[in-house]
Amino acid sequence: MQQKCLLLHLYLYIGNIYNMKSFYQPLLYFTHTFILLILLFTGFSCSSGDETVSAPGNDSMMPSTTKYVINGKVVDEENTDKGLANILIEVKVDIPHASVDSIYTEKNGKFYWTGPVTNFNRDALFTLSATDTTEIYQQNETTVSFTKEEIDNNASWYLGEAEKEVLIKLKEIVN
Repeated sequence: MQQKCLLLHLYLYIGNIYNMKSFYQPLLYFTHTFILLILLFTGFSCSSGDETVSAPGNDSMMPSTTKYVINGKVVDEENTDKGLANILIEVKVDIPHASVDSIYTEKNGKFYWTGPVTNFNRDALFTLSATDTTEIYQQNETTVSFTKEEIDNNASWYLGEAEKEVLIKLKEIVN
C-alpha cells in the first residue's frame, strides 16, 4: 500500500511531463521506467517511519541487524589480577562474508568491542583470538555465543542488542 502511494505520485508527476510532446519524450519514458523499477525493488514508501514494518512471507529469512557488545579483560593465567596491556584481539564472526575486526587491550587489560551484524534471525558465534605482540604469552582463542533469546528489544526485525562479558587468560611462554 505504501509503495503504491509513492509510485502513484511519481507516475502522475512524470505523466504530466509527457504531455509536453517534446523532443525528449523517449528519454523521459526511459527515465520514468527506470525510476519506477528502482523504487519498486528498493522498497521506498510513503510511511512516516513510525510504523513497525513486517516483511511478508517467511520472517526467519529476513535479515536483522543486531548490535553485539563484548566487554572483556585479558589477564595472566597465573595472576588473574594482572591485566595485560596491548594484546591484539581479533574478532571473527561466524557468518558468511563477515569481516575480521581487531582491537587492542588498554593498560589494565580491558577491551570493548561492538558491532552491528546482520544475522538472518539466528544465533551468532564470535571467535576472539588474543595475541601478544611482544611474544611473551601464548595465543588464545575464545568463543562467545549469543542466542536469539539474549537479544534485548527484539520486538522488530531490525532492532536488537546483546552484551556479554569475557575473561581471557593467557599462558606465559616457557623457553
